[in-house]
This record gives sequence, C-alpha cells and structure tokens, in this order.
Amino acid sequence: MATKIRLIPLTTAVSLTQSLFTTIHTTTLTPWYLTIPLLALTLHLAARLPLSLYARRVLVRRARLAPLLHAWRARHTLAVPASPEREAEVARRVAATTKRVHRVWGVQRWKDFLGLGALPEGLAATGIEEGLATGGCLWFPDLTVADPLHVLPFALSVVLVVNVMPRTQAGVRRMLGLDDGKTAVVGGKTPQRLTRALLVMALAIGPVTMDLPAALHLYWLSSSTLTLLQTELTAYLMPLPGSNVRPCTESEMRFIRPTREKKV
Repeated sequence: MATKIRLIPLTTAVSLTQSLFTTIHTTTLTPWYLTIPLLALTLHLAARLPLSLYARRVLVRRARLAPLLHAWRARHTLAVPASPEREAEVARRVAATTKRVHRVWGVQRWKDFLGLGALPEGLAATGIEEGLATGGCLWFPDLTVADPLHVLPFALSVVLVVNVMPRTQAGVRRMLGLDDGKTAVVGGKTPQRLTRALLVMALAIGPVTMDLPAALHLYWLSSSTLTLLQTELTAYLMPLPGSNVRPCTESEMRFIRPTREKKV
C-alpha cells in the first residue's frame, strides 16, 4: 500500500520558524543581530546541509563516469561519417548518451543545485518582534527597516555571486561560452544556461531588495555565507576523483600500445 506524503502548510512552516527564532533568542540570551545568524545556522544544519552533502556525492559519482562518457564520444565520432553536419550530429549523440547515462546512474545535472539555495524561510513573519526595532548594531540599529547604507544587500549579492561562480577556470570558460566547443557538449548547454541565469539573479538580488528590512538581509547574508563555507569544506573533504588513465602518447612499446580502429 502506497504511503501518501503530506506537505507542511506554508503558514505552519512560518509559525514553526518564528517559534524557533524566539526560542533561540530566549535560550541563548543573545541580541537580535546575533540571534538571526544563529537561526540561519540552525536551519542550515537541519535542512540545507544534508541536501548539499547529497549533491556533492552526486558530483563525485558523475566525475567517475567521465572515462565512460569519453569512450562514448570516441565511438560516436567514429560512427558518424564525414559530412558538413558531422560535428553537430556527434554533439547531438553525445548529449543524448550523456543524458541517458546520468539518468541510469542517478546523477542528473539538476541535482547539483539542491544545496545552493539560501532562501529566507519564514523570516518575513519575524517583523512583528518588537525587539527587532532596537536589536541591530553598527550602522543598522533598527532591523525592521532597510539598511540605510545598503551595505547588507550588496554584500549579499557578492556572496551569492561567489556561490554561483564555478570553482575552476575551465568551468568559468564553459559558463561564458569561451571553450572550444568539445567539452561543453559532453554535459549539454543546460547547466551553463542555468548557471548564467543564477548569476544574473545573484547580481540583481542586492539592487532589487535594497529596501527590504535589514533583518531579512542579515539572515540571507548569514545563510549564504554558511553555504559558501560549507561548499569549500565539502570540496576539501570530498574531492572529485582524478583520472588515473593517461592517454596514449604513441611512444609506448608496441606490445602495450592500444590498437586504433581504422576509419573505413
């Protein structure tokens, strides 16, 4: 008998978040400008960290499939006869094969973005807290109004951009469309387009939301910073596997040199 999955209503989730917010404040006796980052840390450890670890494991598994995908690319290149449309046909077959292999192994590209989001869950309801009006610090003493210097929203954009940007030079070149066209077709163009869209959104977050309450930006900035730190930590603790197979250099002895298929 199938089990029905019931989602928590949005109002209930907001109420639970608000209760957690108040509980952290009364338990730790910290000022509101410190309670907000503590709330972000609590929600991050409870919800976002497991998703991020899962996404990292998916990335590691996908990296181990690289030799298989390179072999398929070589096979498709040999199978397609010479013609003006040969490169486009090879790219189409490689993209279809890559999509099929990723689906079979459960390492689809969309899973890379599971742990990337840093949405301010339920914090909009915390504006009713009277203490927020005097719970700020430095240049934003009132957390219920916008940051007068707009430092928090633009700092948020900077952190989000760093979160979205690829960590390697090759990834940046693929995102900007500056590669030679050979590596980009292996994974298709959808990941690059999605990364560009997220980059534009990250750049626009600061200017678009600069008039929102400082409490919202403080939470979102804390959550995004935690995501950045977690990304760097997981990359260090769960590195991508390197390729141990070196390509043939044509200088090996004949009895260990792999045979080449001849084109007909």
